[in-house]
Amino acid sequence: MAAESYHKYKNNGLWIEDSHLEIFLHFLLDVWRESYTSQFWLDAKRNFYELNSQGLFPDMMSVELDELLLSTERITIYKSLLEDTAICIERHYPEISLEILDQIREMKPMLPKQSKPLPIKHLLEVKDAILQLIEKS
Repeated sequence: MAAESYHKYKNNGLWIEDSHLEIFLHFLLDVWRESYTSQFWLDAKRNFYELNSQGLFPDMMSVELDELLLSTERITIYKSLLEDTAICIERHYPEISLEILDQIREMKPMLPKQSKPLPIKHLLEVKDAILQLIEKS
């Protein structure tokens, strides 16, 4: 069974496969650095995501969104960050190539080596799952 990490918001939660979450976080952090640096309230979580996107803690990442999404404005901005990340990922349609996965792995050597390209649908499912978690809470 693949390693999974837990996302929690209010009284709901979900498990996300680490291998997909870690790569999704790589793209999310790129978008964050490019467009969301003025959102200082996000900075504390950015450090947490950077550490956990490296593959160092399989089955151990637990994301508590309650402490982050304290207002409607913050929820809207976080959803925009997720959507902008999806747009960045979709540029690689239909899959993240082995070359890009290897480049990511060079920056994050603890990530497992991929033997084949990763269909972007798996990364977009991460975004959709997190959005659904926020919506239903």
